[in-house]
Amino acid sequence: MKTTLISLLAIGAILTACNTKTAQESTGEATTTDTATVAAPPVATASCYAYTANKDTVTLRLTANGSAVTGQLAYKLSGKDKNTGTIQGEMKGDTLLADYKFMSEGTESVRQVAFLKSGDMLTEGYAAAKQEGSRMVFENTGDLKFNGNMALKKVACPE
Repeated sequence: MKTTLISLLAIGAILTACNTKTAQESTGEATTTDTATVAAPPVATASCYAYTANKDTVTLRLTANGSAVTGQLAYKLSGKDKNTGTIQGEMKGDTLLADYKFMSEGTESVRQVAFLKSGDMLTEGYAAAKQEGSRMVFENTGDLKFNGNMALKKVACPE
C-alpha cells in the first residue's frame, strides 16, 4: 500500500509539472531567463605624442574609439607659420590616416596626414599630394615614406 501511494504521488507530481509547462507554453509566458550578454561599446582612449628639437615642436593628442581616431594636432616649426587644428581619421593596422583641418595665416585648410605607430612612437609619413576638392590628399598612400626625421614620442597628456 505504501509503495502504491508513493507511486501515485510521483505520477501526480510528473503530471502536474507537464500540465504547468503546457499551460505556460499556451499563454506564451517565458519560463527561462535570457542569458545573452550584450557587448559593451568600445571605450574611447586618449594618448598624447610630442616632438621637440631645436626650435621645432609638434604635438598630437589622439582619442581612439575602435579604429576611429580624432584629435588635435599642432605644428610650431622654426621659420614657418604655426598650424593648429583637428584630425579625424582611422587606424588601418599600424597606420593612422586622417584629415587634418587647420588654421594657418588666417586661412582654414584641410590636408591628409599619415602616421606610422611603432611602440610608443608615431612617425609622420610623406608622399606626393594633389588637390581633391577642397583638400590636399596623397596621390597614392602606398608611396608613403616614414623617414623618422620627426618621430613623436608618447608623453603624458596634459590635463
